[in-house]
Amino acid sequence: MEFSKPIKIAIADDHAIFKQGIEAVLKFSPDLKLVINADNGAHLLDLIKYNQPDIILLDLRMPVMDGIAVLPEIRKRYPGIPVIILSLLFDNTLISAATKMGANAYLSKTADPETITNTIRDCYNQGFFLKPVA
Repeated sequence: MEFSKPIKIAIADDHAIFKQGIEAVLKFSPDLKLVINADNGAHLLDLIKYNQPDIILLDLRMPVMDGIAVLPEIRKRYPGIPVIILSLLFDNTLISAATKMGANAYLSKTADPETITNTIRDCYNQGFFLKPVA
């Protein structure tokens, strides 16, 4: 399958090893390209000014400016960019709160690579991804 242009992805997470894992997964998908690699929400907002992504992968807990603080700012400044929360914190209360703040999807950091890449594609193409939480 050929793609005219890859989906540009930004990630904001303070765990380098997790970001390296995401980057490795994306290298196997020619339709997905990591264009921003930020350590926190403030860093993400600064980098987006220069290279606007199609999708944002956002951790909830980070130093300086966490996902909870930056998500409303993203919605205000870049309302059309889907945001996927990737977090180890996975409960219905957090999922509901993130969704109300404007998250398009919420995945556990323990999700398999195929789930992550399919969620990115679904959010890009449909604007959201809903998966029942057990």
